[in-house]
Amino acid sequence: MRVALHTAHLPTRWVEPWYLAYALLGMTVAGAAPILLPLLVSRLGSAADVGLVMAAISLGGLLAPLWGALADRYRLHRYPLTGGLLIAAGGLAALPFAPLRAAWLGLSLLQGLGASATSTMANLLVVEAHPEAEWDERLAWLQTFHDSGYMGGLLLTAWFGQIDLRLSLLAVASVTAVAAIVGGVTTRTPPGPRTPKSTLSPPALSSLTFALAVSLRLACTRRLGIGRTASARHACCREPWGSVSWPLEASWALGGFPRTATAGSRSRVVRSWCSAGPASVSVVRR
Repeated sequence: MRVALHTAHLPTRWVEPWYLAYALLGMTVAGAAPILLPLLVSRLGSAADVGLVMAAISLGGLLAPLWGALADRYRLHRYPLTGGLLIAAGGLAALPFAPLRAAWLGLSLLQGLGASATSTMANLLVVEAHPEAEWDERLAWLQTFHDSGYMGGLLLTAWFGQIDLRLSLLAVASVTAVAAIVGGVTTRTPPGPRTPKSTLSPPALSSLTFALAVSLRLACTRRLGIGRTASARHACCREPWGSVSWPLEASWALGGFPRTATAGSRSRVVRSWCSAGPASVSVVRR
């Protein structure tokens, strides 16, 4: 009896080999990259470029609900986990050698997409492959591995910051690629039926809507050289992509169009956002 109780509390009961891949993700994407990337971009560009690059990484993270919805529907947990690590590794390796600011933003967005896909799948691999009674212990150890890698990444950054930053990011990308190999070898998609949903879940659709809206709005305002003002809104609504961007962002700010909303109510929100400005949106909120 004592032996059984002792074995039940061993860490190996709750730890799986693929946790190592998640620890390496914490070391590179969470620990080293958020420090090394701003240092490199500040030397190659300006402070504004640093903000845009970090915002692009965060923008990619908004699609985490989408990865969960796709995994539940098509049972593809293993491939987003390993693919996300490879995408993040590719973004980290290519960004130091990208000549254009637009390429920096695109590669940063890829890094955020890859990291969010891997993190989402890591949690789903726990909750869908094991009974609920084991979730607390397994998720706690999963987070412990991630945080341990995160601290290791911070320590490595203290040394990486003293050498060439391009080489440092290449080294970080290499470690992320190793994590993809580890994850691909040690993970299996949990058994279970495909979710018979014909549409994406509301959280996933809301995140996708917001990501698309912000991307279109940045393209519009950057082209016109204007900011988020009433005049900017009116000008962007006359642009092909702006006419879609601002209504989408308005719908996300209002919590997304409810499924029960009629076509007339949706069109009124779109028209009010493009024509009358913030006052009409406040009326719709009420």
